[in-house]
Amino acid sequence: MSHSLPEKHWDFQSAEQGVVFDGIPLLISALLAQKGFKSCKDVEGFLNPSLDQLPLPTDMSGLAEAVAILEKGLVDKTTVLIYGDYDADGITSIALLLSFFKEIGLACCYYIPDRLTEGYGLNAEALRRVRGEPDLVGCQEPILITVDCGISAHAEVAEAQRLGFQVIVTDHHQPPPILPEAEAVVNPHRKDCLFPYKELAGVGVAFYLVAALRAHLIEKKYWPQGRQPNLKRYLDLVAIGSVADMVSLTGANRILVKAGLEVMADKPRPGVRALMKKAGISPASINSGHLGFQIAPRINAAGRVGNPRLAVELLVGKEPGKVAGYADELENANKFRKELSEKIFQEACLQAEVQIEKGRNTLVLADSDWHVGVAGLVASRIAKAYYRPAVVLVSGDKGLASGSVRSIDGINVFEVLEECSDLLEKFGGHKAAAGLTVKNDVIEDFSAKFEASVNQKIEGIDLRPTIRVNLKASIDELMDDNFLACYEKLEPFGNGNQEPVFCSEGEAVDLFDARKIGKDSMRFSFGRDGAVVSGVAFGMAHLLPTVKDGAVRMAFRVTKNEFRGISKWEVRAEDIKPLV
Repeated sequence: MSHSLPEKHWDFQSAEQGVVFDGIPLLISALLAQKGFKSCKDVEGFLNPSLDQLPLPTDMSGLAEAVAILEKGLVDKTTVLIYGDYDADGITSIALLLSFFKEIGLACCYYIPDRLTEGYGLNAEALRRVRGEPDLVGCQEPILITVDCGISAHAEVAEAQRLGFQVIVTDHHQPPPILPEAEAVVNPHRKDCLFPYKELAGVGVAFYLVAALRAHLIEKKYWPQGRQPNLKRYLDLVAIGSVADMVSLTGANRILVKAGLEVMADKPRPGVRALMKKAGISPASINSGHLGFQIAPRINAAGRVGNPRLAVELLVGKEPGKVAGYADELENANKFRKELSEKIFQEACLQAEVQIEKGRNTLVLADSDWHVGVAGLVASRIAKAYYRPAVVLVSGDKGLASGSVRSIDGINVFEVLEECSDLLEKFGGHKAAAGLTVKNDVIEDFSAKFEASVNQKIEGIDLRPTIRVNLKASIDELMDDNFLACYEKLEPFGNGNQEPVFCSEGEAVDLFDARKIGKDSMRFSFGRDGAVVSGVAFGMAHLLPTVKDGAVRMAFRVTKNEFRGISKWEVRAEDIKPLV
């Protein structure tokens, strides 16, 4: 690495002393107390979530109107066009609706915009083009359903209606003050929506649409008793899309993702099984980390540097030979994506260090030679490495630059972009992540305004890369069978339910047998007083000269590693500090 990243700060989380939940190991009780749990009933619901705890579809605004349109379309044999985003959330949403609609006999097709030429969201020209294709040209009142997009597309929705579409918008992004005038708008963030859980991914909203439609058709006795579709079989798609989109894995999302992981462990669909095989994951060991770091990146790679339709066809495909071919293509795209994002990350770090030396609290990085398909990945790595809101832009040849922004805790970048909206051509996203387009000649002005806006909100926020250490614990405690059995019930980990970070109970542990693996990672053993565990430190091989075979302080996560069918518990280092 040609640059040096700043030293990480350890932030020790407070732990309530003496909190014990019946039948729960002390360390797990302490972690649950940190999450705010106070009763055994709440703990039971968290550790053993079930589908009957899900909020009902009846509370979600817009679903009744959407169901009425789809029921009429089913009776009239109307064709549905599913229009979705090119990331894993959009792709899994499309696959879910496509599979369900085909199962119930509703004719459908789908469209995904090209990231490079059309960009994110509804595209009027694409709608005009698709309206003339064979699946739709003879259909009098086709239905357009957006997934993971459309909530701000007023003009495009109007154009779709001019083209004869009945429009159902399903989205989970923050809505504008005035909603598009679609026939139905489904978004839990609508001000008039009583749905109690607001943090669904796009695929979660799509799932609630099919759940509402299924319930309505059952009420209408559409199927013989016992023949209705089993919705749990679709929850693998909900799990992948939700984890990929980094929504909070609490409440309804936790229930949906946990059930989806159970589906993948029991009987994964052919396409997901093919992806698992490529990633070296056995179905029995699948967890949210596998989804976020191995399955979703392969799906996302199709939209970043390849053809996203490959990923849809993989997820809905049933023939092993075909899905294996799609998996091969996604694997190649993912390898290219890794190489490309690493190269751009290195170049972006050089720009970042110059800006930090100038005293900036935000990073706005741009280059005409970068690839917009990996801008979000690079922005995420930059924000994490330097612990600052980061914007990565790719300047185009039409006078516009497009890219992504990623935030840190405490800074809502969607609000920041709203304050900069006079300088932006378009933007959209969440408090933690967003996409944007800006004219090349106002990037500097935007950079200054972005910095000023964040500076107004940054008081009290530590801008050092920070590791939040949950608890101090010994190796004996962490490798205890009772602890590990209960620890697995904390899954699925992700935003809102972060994987806990531990550090050694004493001042130091002994590191030995440290060796480099891969390009810049290392394997090691560590422990004290005879208790030893294996570990891995990704991206930390540069620390070998200072920590090899010596006493260190280490912050780490506890994780289960599987190799050639054998599972064992080990640690994954988050930071290693030599004793000096």
